[in-house]
Amino acid sequence: MVAVTLVIAAAGLASDSGMRSPAAQPLPRGRLQAVWDQNMHDLAVGGYDRSSRSIALHDASGASKSVSLSVSTMVVDAATGLPRWQNDLKGLWVTQDGALLVTATGLAFLSTAYPAAGPSGWSLAAVRLTDGEVEWQQIWETGVSTTSGTSVAPTPRLASGLLIVPQSTGLITAIDPADGQQRWTRAIPAPCTQPALVPGTGSLLAVRCMQAVYGLNPVTGATPWQWPVPTNAVLADADGTATSVAVIVEDGPGTAAIVAVDLRSGRPTMQRPITGGADEIGVTQPYAPPRIHIKGNVVVAEGAHSVTVVTTSGSLLATLPDHRCSHDDCLILSGRRAILTVTEKLVGDPTILAIDATTRKVAWRHPAPASTTVLAGGTVYAMGPGQCPVCLSALTMIDPETGTMSATAAPWTAVSTVAIDGQTLWLTHSSYDHSNQAGGWRLGAFEIAGAGEGYYGGVAAERWPDACAVLADQDLGAINPGARYMAVPAETRANGTIPQPRQPACSYASDNASEAVITIRTIWITEDPEEARQVAVEYAGFRYRRTLEGVGDLALLLDGNMNPDVYLISDIRVLVIVSGCAVEISAPGDDQLAVATAPLVARRLGDLPVCSTV
Repeated sequence: MVAVTLVIAAAGLASDSGMRSPAAQPLPRGRLQAVWDQNMHDLAVGGYDRSSRSIALHDASGASKSVSLSVSTMVVDAATGLPRWQNDLKGLWVTQDGALLVTATGLAFLSTAYPAAGPSGWSLAAVRLTDGEVEWQQIWETGVSTTSGTSVAPTPRLASGLLIVPQSTGLITAIDPADGQQRWTRAIPAPCTQPALVPGTGSLLAVRCMQAVYGLNPVTGATPWQWPVPTNAVLADADGTATSVAVIVEDGPGTAAIVAVDLRSGRPTMQRPITGGADEIGVTQPYAPPRIHIKGNVVVAEGAHSVTVVTTSGSLLATLPDHRCSHDDCLILSGRRAILTVTEKLVGDPTILAIDATTRKVAWRHPAPASTTVLAGGTVYAMGPGQCPVCLSALTMIDPETGTMSATAAPWTAVSTVAIDGQTLWLTHSSYDHSNQAGGWRLGAFEIAGAGEGYYGGVAAERWPDACAVLADQDLGAINPGARYMAVPAETRANGTIPQPRQPACSYASDNASEAVITIRTIWITEDPEEARQVAVEYAGFRYRRTLEGVGDLALLLDGNMNPDVYLISDIRVLVIVSGCAVEISAPGDDQLAVATAPLVARRLGDLPVCSTV
């Protein structure tokens, strides 16, 4: 049988001609400046509540390891980062579409799976965000699903004033969020175990269960329609909107089809063939299952070898061969622009592009980092990896209508967006405890301050030091007599988001092939010397071994051979900080050369205006 992937979306949303472009908004420009930034250690962010400007956190490790934050749950003031309350409640904050699940009365919900609720059960507690008091708690003896040995409590959804709770037994229960009392319990028609509510749906719900999708009335629990997966096919993915649901089913690699189905009636309204199914398409990700994304009346289907973009009325907007989405939520809809974040063959750099739903053409395209992409205040925010080999992060702002960009660098890796509200961005990022080499997370509120086009560190791009001008021939001749060196700009991931009037990395190669190559990499540039020192220590992480005395304001030795029991090529890197400039020096294969070069680099940095006058 020919493999078929069906993608189901709903009609009834805005028509193609009804998509209107918003008025252009001035882009934020400048550096990313912290309002507050707190070390949260093992606490993970559960969500942001806009009404109370609260951020809820929970102990993601299951048992707090931190002495300073020996709590299981905490709510902090989003404006200050200060705790509003903390207690020993255990569990994970239930979230809905990336936001904290909160009722109109200010109740948020905390779920706990086995073993806290019993050998096979789970609990759901309603907690007041204002003071942490528990209004009610329900305990179920069943209803927990298990994935790879990990027990997972179901994710409820607020709809029509009720909390709709799926259970692994095939039952759906509605709870009054005010008092925790059950209002109805219904069984999804057999066969059904471990039902899941389709993300994105609103007052009308859809339930994904085994080989079928069901419409669900949240007020009565009735299932007015059922859409069965075709014979021999497998349900692979689901997404939805307030009036639609999108699912993918497959029966193997091969052809596929997109089918639009109205959420209210369950009737198909459109079908279109695409290329789909799972396939071995890359070394880094050998198996790529098909996925579906829907926003408004635009559907994005990821097949084995392409991304297909259509409207729910059947219009083909674009086909992107050899592409996949860069992250789980790769589609943004802004006016008539469908904005996608995709990566070619899963190994290329992410690309953000806008497809015009009226002309069916690509309106603009930019290479840009994109671990997360958010539309807020009429601006697209893309956060992701920066330019390697520097390997920090970059925040890119894009006008969805014109494609105009601005960008700024961030001094961390592993950055994700919690929320954007007005001019404030809440971000989590990685952190290290240097005393015990343990990892952790920081949470902070940030604003974009200044008016520069591109900020690398804390200064405009035009003020960066040029890595190819840090060393001179006479410098290198002094430490390695008889060798002649040539400065060659080092390869970087030129993602195009931040202007590069100066080289951030440069290699100095000798005319003697047996000599080690010296590489200089700019790590961080700022007007605040203390900030440069903090970024340097954070960048060093647990690789930090000792200081190199008498070099610059601070020099750290970083050991690239992480495992002393395994022989690797020698690679001792030196991180030199002079005022607000942090630069890394390496000479793989010749540690002494890297160490000997460090004082020369420090002196040269001191002669540069950006490093001597900040």
